[in-house]
Amino acid sequence: VAPAATLVEKELIGKMCGIAGFKNGSGIFVTGGSNANLLAMFSARNKFFPEGKINGMQNSPKFTAFVSDQAHYSFGTAANLLGIGSEALIKVKSDENGKMIPEELEKEIFASEQRHEIPFFVAATAGTTLLGAFDSISDIDKIAKKHNCWMHLDGSFGGSIILSSKYKNLFKGIETVDSFT
Repeated sequence: VAPAATLVEKELIGKMCGIAGFKNGSGIFVTGGSNANLLAMFSARNKFFPEGKINGMQNSPKFTAFVSDQAHYSFGTAANLLGIGSEALIKVKSDENGKMIPEELEKEIFASEQRHEIPFFVAATAGTTLLGAFDSISDIDKIAKKHNCWMHLDGSFGGSIILSSKYKNLFKGIETVDSFT
């Protein structure tokens, strides 16, 4: 219904995918970071439990998602809206600078697996709202991939720094994540 806007959206998404290093990336414009984080978790849920689209989540196994204890509140809202439940959102300890501690993430995922839950989603943060901390994308992504989890990077607050030649190093490893806000 808006062919000119669609062309602009496709061009800008293609440009951003190139900047992030996504070889076959795609995307969509949404109203803000909360909706983008919801869509990332929604995409992960549909990948790991596609029958949830048709049958709902009432008879699903217990899924767990992992974010930093400094992550945006939108992930709790997303877990609620997607029928996973806010208790299934596990907040991983961060260090004194506000960065997620990768070893704590691994411990939390392992504990979830021991409880016979299904870890499916990990979100790192590129610029926390309180301290502006950037999680170690590469370290967190390795853990997510090891446990077959969707890896999301929430750059709602600090994502624009990817355009900086001086600070782009903060995004080391972004090209391997599954989604990026």
